Amino acid sequence: MSRRTSGGGLLAAGCHALRTLVEFGAVLTPETLDIPRNPAAEPKAPVREKFPQERVCFTLMTRDELYAGSAGRRSHADRFGPFAIGLHPIRARALGVVPVMYFYGGGRAINVSFEMLYRLREMRTLLGALARIENRSERPGRELPDGLELDDLGLAETDHEPLEPRIAALSPDQARAIAGLFDTERVPAWNLVEWIDIILNFFQTADSKMEADALDYFHQREWRIVRLFGAHAQCHTLSLTHDIDRADCYPLELRRKLRGRLAELDRNYFSKTKLDRSFVLVGTSTLPFFHFVDEVVVPRAAAETAEDLLNRESPNGWQCAFETNGRPLAVFSRAQHRRVSS
Repeated sequence: MSRRTSGGGLLAAGCHALRTLVEFGAVLTPETLDIPRNPAAEPKAPVREKFPQERVCFTLMTRDELYAGSAGRRSHADRFGPFAIGLHPIRARALGVVPVMYFYGGGRAINVSFEMLYRLREMRTLLGALARIENRSERPGRELPDGLELDDLGLAETDHEPLEPRIAALSPDQARAIAGLFDTERVPAWNLVEWIDIILNFFQTADSKMEADALDYFHQREWRIVRLFGAHAQCHTLSLTHDIDRADCYPLELRRKLRGRLAELDRNYFSKTKLDRSFVLVGTSTLPFFHFVDEVVVPRAAAETAEDLLNRESPNGWQCAFETNGRPLAVFSRAQHRRVSS
């Protein structure tokens, strides 16, 4: 779990975060993926260079690996704090957890990993234009679902401005004629754009600018859960203006309560803009998020507070043991598995 804290110390912040996970679920926070400009791209029109990711991150490590550094590297706990939750990587597939795709930056040599990002961005631009054409065609089966607008997908305008007036000038008949040339066996173009966005959410740089080790992030063996549109996992926006009239949306009073809880944890990080772009993963359609947590590790000084929180979640469902290898930790377990930890 993160080191984020607005006061009260690391122990208080860790217990606060654990309570939030138990009561609400996992929070998907926004970060920006910087996609560099492709120097070989034609035409030289402005293109989208910053992609918003919304995700919650985990690392595939044993408990010993979490707390013990190796080969001169700081441990995961040194970077992110001594509190951890453990999910079984197989059962957690129901939540959509997937290993990230690492890329590397810097240097003047040919960068194959950047080429993947270039191509994904170019495919997104192409499919975005096709989505706008399909939207103008008014063809059954290609229209946007009720309540979804092109702006929700970042497609209110195409990435290449010269295309915009030409698409806007198409009549429905002209748009249908063009869209008909792309009648392959596929989902609508707007849905293809969504899936490119999902793929881009799983990209993570392998290198850290803050550590001497060029492969520092790669050694964390990161997994992520990202927002999957219409998937089995139940993920809801924390915005106070979006989806407030939908029957299946996250209740407004719970959004306000969770936003307040996160602001208490770190007011500098969880700004209004950050909270508006965050999501809460409450679980699947049948099980809450914390049902997938098999192990919780806290500093021994926080054991009593953690035990109280976990017994509320599942009375008599947790067993506590204290580390005996010199680390002052308390380990609460449902079962013994190799876990994806956060």
